[in-house]
Amino acid sequence: MKICRICGEEYQEKYEKCAFCGCPEDWSLKQNWKFPDEIKKGYELVKIFDTEVPFPDGLYWSKEKENVVCIYKLPATESGKKCLKFMECLSEAEEWYPEIYRIVLPEENTGGYYVCQYRPGETLEEVTEKENPPGVELSNRIINGIQELLQKTEEKDVNAGIFDLKHLQIVGETLVLKNLGPGDYTVSDRIQAEMLIRRIQKGWWDNEETVQVPGFWRKIFKRHRRNGHGKSK
Repeated sequence: MKICRICGEEYQEKYEKCAFCGCPEDWSLKQNWKFPDEIKKGYELVKIFDTEVPFPDGLYWSKEKENVVCIYKLPATESGKKCLKFMECLSEAEEWYPEIYRIVLPEENTGGYYVCQYRPGETLEEVTEKENPPGVELSNRIINGIQELLQKTEEKDVNAGIFDLKHLQIVGETLVLKNLGPGDYTVSDRIQAEMLIRRIQKGWWDNEETVQVPGFWRKIFKRHRRNGHGKSK
């Protein structure tokens, strides 16, 4: 079996392209990514989260740890600086954020990155793609988790920019941070958290920017079909 480096699905050896997303096996090898020396020497790309330059956010195999880790970019912008400020507040390892293994600081006109723990789990984006809004029990668990995380970030006295469907994930029964940003630091954590809670409660179709949500009409169609509409009689 082969494992697609883009979507992570397994498919049979006889196929040259992923049977799920159609990506050629050697697609990632042909990209013109400029990996930092530390990445070239110590890590091998396994799965892509974000393909933006200078190198992709994603899962990497760590030769040092002999395990899968996450690597995320740090832009040489104000968002990158605020993300680093948030990391500085996380001196003690706690379950609500991933352990940080290495930080390479961004320099002028050059992005940095950080290497952190990988924890399998569903992001809130993945949860809401399946059912939006989620059922009452799951919604309450997510909302309680968001409120707990908000309290912890406010105790750090730093705007974390983490309250987004892509930044938060459910691991077991607990809501935790998938990564540490950089997120939307232009809006306070409390406002972001309140907006996110409303979206979880009411679903995409109650969001002011509904039409701009990636894949919105695809989600509507899938939900429509799942509810038994549009089938021929």
